[in-house]
Order: sequence, then structure tokens, then C-alpha cells
Amino acid sequence: MPEIDRIPSLAIQIALVGRMRWKLFRNSLRTWRGRLEATSLVVIGLTISAFALGAESVWEFFVFFCIKSGRAGWLALPFWFVFIFWQVLPLFVVASSPQFEFSNLLRFPFRFSSLFLVSLIYGVFDPFALAACFWLGCMGFGIMLGDPGTFAVGSAYPTGFCAGESGSE
Repeated sequence: MPEIDRIPSLAIQIALVGRMRWKLFRNSLRTWRGRLEATSLVVIGLTISAFALGAESVWEFFVFFCIKSGRAGWLALPFWFVFIFWQVLPLFVVASSPQFEFSNLLRFPFRFSSLFLVSLIYGVFDPFALAACFWLGCMGFGIMLGDPGTFAVGSAYPTGFCAGESGSE
């Protein structure tokens, strides 16, 4: 490829990776195995979406109840659940199915920033990460409904706490 004298821009590199992944997916649909994998991806995606949407109202109500009843210590339960769902469950899923290898992209003249951005995009759009971020947002909304002053700037500390004052004058 002597006609290429410089590395394309970041946006072009990301578009090329997206186009390559789309073509790989489209070409995999030519076989029965590829069709079954695509079908299983859709079913798993719908299942995780239904689970995430169903659990969101439970988490929101539970967090609201904890804040309103003065049992803020119980908030550790949903946060531990989100942690396990987000960090531990994907380890089991990845171990049982082949994933896209980013090392394959090292054959091409990519910038480090492009590889970093592609891996970040893959991580952010992971179904488990999307569900966990959605739940954390719903928990934050439940906390805000339970005690709106919680999200006000500076309301987390008593007067003079940050300045080292005693608070009594």
C-alpha cells in the first residue's frame, strides 16, 4: 500500500473499525451457526433488557424506602448487587463465549488513541455495563426523591466541616 503516506484521522479509524465489524457480522449470517449466534444475541439482549427494566423499579423503590425510613446503611445491598452483576457475571459470560480480540487490530496502523477509544466504546456498550449504569442512575433518582437535599452542593457536610471549624459558634 504505497499510496498511503499517513495514518487516517481518529474519526476515520473508528468508522473503519465499525464498518469492518458490521461486515464481519453480516458475512457471519450466511451460515446456520452465524444465524443462531445472532438470534442468541438478540434473545440475550432482550432478556438482559427486561431484567434491567424490571429491576430498576425495585431498586428505585428500595433506595427511596431506605432514605425515607432513615436506614441508609441498607443502601449497601443494592450497590453490592450492582457490583456483582457488573464485575463478576461478565467474567462467567466471557469465559464461555468467544469475544472480539483487540490484538487483531494491532496489525493495522492505528494510533493508540484509536485503540483506546474502540476498547472504551466496547466497554461502555457492554450489556452488563449499560444495565448497571442504568440501575445506578435509578438509585440516584430514588435517593433524590427520598431526600432532595442530598444532591444539593455542600449539603453532605455540616457547617464548617471542610474548613476544620468546630461548627459551634
